[in-house]
This record gives sequence, C-alpha cells and structure tokens, in this order.
Amino acid sequence: MIDGDAWGDFMRPRDPFLSDVASESCRLMKSASSQSAFRRFQVVFLAASEHRQDADIAGITGLSERYIRSILARCRQGGVASLADK
Repeated sequence: MIDGDAWGDFMRPRDPFLSDVASESCRLMKSASSQSAFRRFQVVFLAASEHRQDADIAGITGLSERYIRSILARCRQGGVASLADK
C-alpha cells in the first residue's frame, strides 16, 4: 500500500510553459476583439492559472476537447498572441 504522503512523488510536474502564459492570456482576454478570440484566450488561462483538465475546460467554454488541445498546441508553437483574430 502506498503512503498518502508518497503520492506527491508520482505526480507529473506542472508545465512551465503554461505558468508563463497565465498573465498574458488574462490580459488578452480583457481586450479580445471577438467572442471566439476570448474563448481561445480563456482556454489558455484556465489551463495555465487553474491547471484545469481538457474536459473541465470543455464544460466551461462549450468547446470540444479536441479543439482545446489544438488551441494549447497552437499556443505552445506561436505564443498566446498567435491565438488572436487575424
């Protein structure tokens, strides 16, 4: 049996990339030019600041888990600003 204190040793570390983008995504949410841009920034904010899972974010935003994964991948490649409307 595993001691309750030992569970911390098995947890996956938080993604450092997401920690860096939490404040930027919050700022961009406030100035989003459309509802769709707001939702994309919201996805990053929820993943970064609240460490929410894809299923939780889908329930909050109404977006599919697949689209959420796509947004987060796009953010990792081009930064949060790459999620803005073109």
